[in-house]
Amino acid sequence: MKNDVTIVSDTELYALFNNTQVCNDAFKELYRRYEHKVWAYCRITLGNDDKAKDAVQESFVRFFRTGQKGTAIDNVGAYLMRIVRNICLDEKKRSATQPITLDEIDIPTLGNDYEKKEMTLVMESALQLLPDEQKEALIMQTFGNMTYNEIADIQNVPLTTVRNRIVRAKKRLREILSPYLNHYE
Repeated sequence: MKNDVTIVSDTELYALFNNTQVCNDAFKELYRRYEHKVWAYCRITLGNDDKAKDAVQESFVRFFRTGQKGTAIDNVGAYLMRIVRNICLDEKKRSATQPITLDEIDIPTLGNDYEKKEMTLVMESALQLLPDEQKEALIMQTFGNMTYNEIADIQNVPLTTVRNRIVRAKKRLREILSPYLNHYE
């Protein structure tokens, strides 16, 4: 593609999927823009690198195929993440629920490696105690860097519901983690 795809909007790139001359460049650019967000969501939601890799791949394949059909999408990021969410939900239904692991996320601690490893285990356990809707919204916001509007589009709920889920998730995490966090103060 002779034009610089990095300056084209997501919606314009998505519309190029059915143009055989430039679809590869358009897809590569959208992949570049969203791969980290998709990976983080899949990895944390599924708790397994192999399952996450499969989910990422399947998500982008479905995304690409839909684009080739010429389907018009206004919010490309939210549409892609809805595909990702559905694939992850299907995977969780197919297999036994795996615990969330945070081994690829840097958790700041003031202590040594042992204390960091312990805090990571505590965080993983605390996340498992949250209701699925709250956990998912918090993961999207915190690790996926998504806005409340994007999360509302993906979860197909009102914006106020997303706010409530995230506030409640953070409050519950503070309650669960307070004995451990007070140790570092």
